[in-house]
Amino acid sequence: MGSATTEDLGETNRKLRDLLIRLREAAAPADVVAASLTELMDELLHASDLLRGAETGPDADLEQQINQYRGNIEQLQEMLPAIQGRLIAERARLENIRSHLAAAANWTQTSRKTL
Repeated sequence: MGSATTEDLGETNRKLRDLLIRLREAAAPADVVAASLTELMDELLHASDLLRGAETGPDADLEQQINQYRGNIEQLQEMLPAIQGRLIAERARLENIRSHLAAAANWTQTSRKTL
């Protein structure tokens, strides 16, 4: 690899691949935690800054890294609907638990008043 931009983009690609693997292998919605999504967003913003500041010109290594980045983004695009579905299901599950706890708390309050 040549330039610092190429090396930085290569490191970003490695991090993105690792994150995509973790997101793909997450067995339960709770496994897709905010930290992973925040880390993903940080890497995407970092890559955006790198590419915005990249010098144009024939650089085969940089082109290769850009192509790998594009592939990572395409994989992420394919995964997002499934991730969104898992997170929506998890939110519904948590809302159900919250509703159950609120009903139990209400029942407890009512029971104390009648005793």
